[in-house]
Amino acid sequence: MKKFIILLTVCIAMAAAAVAADKKADDIIAHMSAAEKNIKTIVFDYNQEIVYSLTKERQVMRGTVSSALPEKLVVQQTGPLRQDIITDGKKVWVYTPEYRQALMDDFKRWSKSSVVPASLLKVGHTAGAIRKKYAVTVVGEEGGAAIVEMAPLNKDAWRMKVWIDLQTYLPQRAVFDGDSVTISIAISNYRINTPLDPGIFTFTAPDGVEVIQIP
Repeated sequence: MKKFIILLTVCIAMAAAAVAADKKADDIIAHMSAAEKNIKTIVFDYNQEIVYSLTKERQVMRGTVSSALPEKLVVQQTGPLRQDIITDGKKVWVYTPEYRQALMDDFKRWSKSSVVPASLLKVGHTAGAIRKKYAVTVVGEEGGAAIVEMAPLNKDAWRMKVWIDLQTYLPQRAVFDGDSVTISIAISNYRINTPLDPGIFTFTAPDGVEVIQIP
């Protein structure tokens, strides 16, 4: 783009594409919101990879998420180390059976500092808030999914790229970029409106398990 006329032409084309992409993003978000209105509970399996940019350390995890919308959630990590994250929307417990220990904290405070993005913790009920926090652009399609980039309006938020299934309007996979960490997650085996026992969203310590309250 050495000549002004070429630069101008490219800018006009980019502007037109941005308008089209923005309209498509609005359509996808509207479909997501409509789909989510029919969801009372959601269960799905996940495989997650965390890469720390400074140390190049790589962690791979897998498990199941169960949620009763809008706030109640259980993340059951089955590998490589068993760990349960349980919240009733107010308190959160992080229970590691191998250590016979559970940490208890305020959920909102914990979710801000956790390496687990809030967007993952709220998969299935985030569409209504997306436009308030992100500039959203559809950048392509792949395997029946729209590829949606989300640039945070708040500098402290995660940068995201999400693959949204164009039949169900639920996420298939996502990549979250923070300042020093990248998290990739693949989501599968959705179960929508499966009855869930309300008791799973509170934690009762087994005998011999120490519960530590985070101050």
